[in-house]
Amino acid sequence: MDKTSSASSKEYNTGQQAINKLQALEEQHDLFRHQIDGFSAWRLLRFKAYTEIQNLPLEKLPDYATWSWLLERCILFLPDLIRFLFPRKARYVIKTFSSALREQEAGLYRDVYFDDIYEDLTDCYKIETLNNFAFGRRRRLALYAVDITTSVIDLISGIASFLRLPSDIDRMVDTIREEITTEPTLRKLTKSRIARTLRRFYWSKKLYIYLLKRIKPKFVITAGHNEYAIWAAAKHLGLLTLEFQHGIFPSYDPDALPSLPAEYRKSLIVPDRILVYGEYWKRELEKNPYMQDELVAVGKPMIDKYRVIRSNNKRFFHQESPCKIVLTTQGIDRQNLIAFLDHFLRIAHGRLAYELVIKLHPGFEKGGQVYQTTLGKQPNVQILLGSEDPSIYQLLSVADFHVSISSTSHYDALGIGVPTIILPLVSCEEVLHLADRGHAKIAHTPEELLHILLNNRGASVPPYVSAYYYAPNALDNIRHVIESLIG
Repeated sequence: MDKTSSASSKEYNTGQQAINKLQALEEQHDLFRHQIDGFSAWRLLRFKAYTEIQNLPLEKLPDYATWSWLLERCILFLPDLIRFLFPRKARYVIKTFSSALREQEAGLYRDVYFDDIYEDLTDCYKIETLNNFAFGRRRRLALYAVDITTSVIDLISGIASFLRLPSDIDRMVDTIREEITTEPTLRKLTKSRIARTLRRFYWSKKLYIYLLKRIKPKFVITAGHNEYAIWAAAKHLGLLTLEFQHGIFPSYDPDALPSLPAEYRKSLIVPDRILVYGEYWKRELEKNPYMQDELVAVGKPMIDKYRVIRSNNKRFFHQESPCKIVLTTQGIDRQNLIAFLDHFLRIAHGRLAYELVIKLHPGFEKGGQVYQTTLGKQPNVQILLGSEDPSIYQLLSVADFHVSISSTSHYDALGIGVPTIILPLVSCEEVLHLADRGHAKIAHTPEELLHILLNNRGASVPPYVSAYYYAPNALDNIRHVIESLIG
């Protein structure tokens, strides 16, 4: 079952601290030398190691299968198996997520990552990564139906990961485990977790090679990091790969690789182009000497759309109406977040007319009962699951303020044009640069949050700030990248 880490704010490492410790360990033991099937084994383990070292008080998803994980895949397995064995041909393969179906349009749901470009590219084969059971009902109401989910690959690779094949993985696992034990925070990265990760990659890659051979695409396009198996399969077949940025992507992210010798670069699984949101992200990742020609700032079609919608909505905003606040959660430091908000709501009573919507993270938080117990009693507080409407973009388009600890939604808010406020809880340091630049405010206490809300109503985000984080004209920019690769 899911479990919440008992780590306190004193026990966790910041992202920069975690990556510093990780890189020291990598240099000490030359961890990138390990390979599986011609690809870097440590690349597959790096995110897990980083997460363990950082030790955030986060509701974590386990490596092993839960009952809902298994049930969803078993239900979908047989129909997906036919599609897997006999896929249709397409020029583009797009790999998305269940939780991408967030935008409702005429009773149907749009994929917030890819449906805009799907309309543009037309000849697409869409694979859905199963990452949230609650979004399953939306699959039947998708504006553009997926061709297949990952049920077949997940189940077969998951079962195969318990076999002791290939046999040479065991020796590698023993060596890696022995080397990383010099870092105490990695004690939970056990031999079984390492072996399961490497074997699932090995078998998933083979299954994706089979699938891609039959689809015969020119491009494989994914949203976010950690798509190692399909990237490796694409590389094996000589296909072009594009990664669309998904979430916060700083220079100390474990997928923002360090400078490595040329012989190790050849074994790393890296897409041909990484399409980041804006110039800020490109400059941030260029701090890392690994990145060369991979980075292109293209923007995000959904942000372009909601910039226009918010601009049209703003004429309906009135100072005398309740202050609309949207707070996004991440499953991080939940008890302290709830205590902070509970205090704020008590002192705001009678002083601020407000409507607060708490939108839960679509991946990390499956239920809202812990918030309902303390905060849900207030008549002007609404708590929404990530799988409930309206979407975060729709909420932001009519909001006076956005509030979070260290969410991607801080940047989404700025991109759309909504003033954003940082709460001083665990991981807030990841976005404090926004406050340092004057692009966000930080509320150190509930009283300070109330003061900001009372005294900054009607504030706006300058267009140049919005464009810095999300380049305008995303669709045109994406087209240009694809055309340049074809040429």
